[in-house]
Amino acid sequence: MTVSTINSVAEFVTNGVTKSFPFFFKFLESKDLVVTYISPEGTSSDLVMGTHYTVAGAGNENGGSVLTVSALAGPGQLIVSRDMEAYQQTSLRNQGKFLAETHEDVFDRLTMLIQQGFSIFRRALTRPFGREFFFAESRRIASVADPVELQDAATKISVERYVGEVIASGQGPINNAANIVFVGADGIPGTVQDLSSSVGANMLGYLNGSIGSALGRRASIEEGPYSIFDDGRDETAGLQQNIDAHVARGVKYIWLERMYNVKMMMLKTEGVQLVAGNNNAGFRQLESHNTAHSPTIWLPRSGCELQGVKFRYAVWDETNMASLRSSRPGGGFSLNSCHIAVGYSEIYTARNTGVPNQLFGQTLGVVYGSTFDDIDILGAAVHGINLQNSVGATVRNLKSAQVKGTTIYGFIAPGTTVEGGNISSTCDDAVYIGGSDGHLDGVWTPIKQTDMRNIRMSGLTADKIGAKVYSASGYNTVVIRDCLAGSSRAALVHVGSEQSQGIRASSNVLIENVRGSEVFGGFGSGADGFGYSTDLVTAGAAFGFAFDLSGCDGFKVVNNRAVKSPKVAALTQLRGGFGFTEGYKNGKIYDNELVNFPKNNIGLEVANTSPTSAIKLRDNDFSDTTQGSNVVLLNIGNGALAIQTKRNTFSSIAGPGAGKAGMYLSAGSHVVSANDEFNMPYNLAKYDTSAGPALFSTVEPADIILREGRPGSIGGNVRWGDSAPAYGIWSEGDVVHNRAPTAAKNISHWICRAGGSSAQWSAVGAGFGTDAQRPILTGNDLGYIYKNTSSNTLQFWSGGAWV
Repeated sequence: MTVSTINSVAEFVTNGVTKSFPFFFKFLESKDLVVTYISPEGTSSDLVMGTHYTVAGAGNENGGSVLTVSALAGPGQLIVSRDMEAYQQTSLRNQGKFLAETHEDVFDRLTMLIQQGFSIFRRALTRPFGREFFFAESRRIASVADPVELQDAATKISVERYVGEVIASGQGPINNAANIVFVGADGIPGTVQDLSSSVGANMLGYLNGSIGSALGRRASIEEGPYSIFDDGRDETAGLQQNIDAHVARGVKYIWLERMYNVKMMMLKTEGVQLVAGNNNAGFRQLESHNTAHSPTIWLPRSGCELQGVKFRYAVWDETNMASLRSSRPGGGFSLNSCHIAVGYSEIYTARNTGVPNQLFGQTLGVVYGSTFDDIDILGAAVHGINLQNSVGATVRNLKSAQVKGTTIYGFIAPGTTVEGGNISSTCDDAVYIGGSDGHLDGVWTPIKQTDMRNIRMSGLTADKIGAKVYSASGYNTVVIRDCLAGSSRAALVHVGSEQSQGIRASSNVLIENVRGSEVFGGFGSGADGFGYSTDLVTAGAAFGFAFDLSGCDGFKVVNNRAVKSPKVAALTQLRGGFGFTEGYKNGKIYDNELVNFPKNNIGLEVANTSPTSAIKLRDNDFSDTTQGSNVVLLNIGNGALAIQTKRNTFSSIAGPGAGKAGMYLSAGSHVVSANDEFNMPYNLAKYDTSAGPALFSTVEPADIILREGRPGSIGGNVRWGDSAPAYGIWSEGDVVHNRAPTAAKNISHWICRAGGSSAQWSAVGAGFGTDAQRPILTGNDLGYIYKNTSSNTLQFWSGGAWV
């Protein structure tokens, strides 16, 4: 056999599981192996054969294996090495036959001893051929004596002692800043004294560069070739020269130290940021030198950012609008936490801007309290932000003392079309707080086929004729809370406009708002001397929550109050264009009040709409109202089906009667089928005059269900049909009043004498025909009831007497 490998050492990693460690070098006897274990803690120990391990494979040319008694903890190291004593005890002096195997064993042993010697030499400190140094393979050299001669190797302790002795004994130049070496941020050595020189800032590191490079990108606007004096004069020219000089040398951030007086200023560069150095830094706009143009601060072509800067306009009038504008297409400026104290002013972006503009955390239309800054804001025409035909503008977290400060001519200016997009990121979670609007609309954004989401508004008022607090088209998840609309001809909230066709709104909430006092009717063109023909709100009506044209899936009108309207008003109006297939559904209208409306009042009007379903009215109060040409609770137009109401109150209702009712299906407009159904359980209606209206009135057939009825009012509960009710679950004493379909027939009064599904009815009065029954009246308290205690019968008023 031969020795076919040159290695005599094998190393393994222990893991606490493995016990068998195979190796691939030849060994003659098991005692020739040394097995060393280095524990995870770094302790080295030689294992004992028979106690800690066993060996297999002695004499095998392909090697053998070590099998430990127990798994060795890891991560550790196991080293198996061949370590033979350097002697040869085989005698070859016999002159007999040639013993080949004996000779081979002798030569193998000698070869193994030579390999063993080489393995020892390789672990020694060696000097590479042709080199003048010893190579330690990046390993420590331990147990070295301290140096004595000049060329001895230095140990760690000897160096530390030497440096300490030098510092302790140092006197004179070594403690001079000019003699202390300092390596700068750029890696170039200098002295500590250099830090105080003009280049010292470049030696100190900052982020990925130096303090010098960072400071080089910043400068005060008052530093530069032009001296600026705070004496009230126009500072435009000097500011512009200093800005231009800073930008020319690479400055990116220009600090404002105070309020500067300007007439018109153009920031003629890209990528500069103006930063307020204190809480009263910014620009105070003086009167324009050219009264034919607006005094304007022009923002750059693109890439400008203003941080914390205040803009105040000291002189302005209705023809001299102060403006903050971007200069030309390709804009993309940013306003962060700026305060804009303005009167009759606007923020403009360039037309057809291709780069997004951002306005974050702005305060618009704020009057500052000092004498100089106490400006009267022209409330009739504060335009605020005009993103005029712009692209990609982002507006967030805006606050304004004027409703128009952030809205009309607001997110998107009139004439701008945004189609098929989702701009929720453009105005998400915006807040409009306080103030009043003196123009036509409060919050108005005429956006076509666009989806805006998660808008919150509070504390708004719209107190001028024709004002709407909120007008939108196709908006989803809009919450209107704590808003007031007084003296208004239009809706508190109007969803839909002439630009809203095809947009379907959903999940809007109108909650805890006041419709206001003295709500005027007649909003349409020419009505009451006020013309606004482009608005689609019905002439002669003012509404709380108006949906126009577009359908709506899911809305709430909750805990709102509308009071003192001398003319038509509705809590909610659902209107749709003819031919629309998208209708109104899944709406909830509850806990609302229409109080003290003299006449012509509607709780819910559905007029000219596409099919409507699953709309619930619950716990609403329609009280102290006077019947006029319209109705108290519901005015149902074309296709309004499956409207469910319950627990609504109609008290102290007075009017001419004559077919006017709490719920009214308008003649000629409501198209019904045999399966149409209206559910009205648990309602209360009390009438004060003998001419009071019925709870329900219609001129066309439909299946009407009013569950668990009680005796009714003088004017009649249900006006329609001429035959006795025959289906449903009835209780004794339930009453149905049917009106004959022709004038020749009289009103029939029906009273239930026995309850159950096969109720028995008695007619009181004459003149009932044979038409199939339609109405079912159950569970409602409809007026005056009288119980004759002597005969224990229920009676009601008819023809001036109890029957």
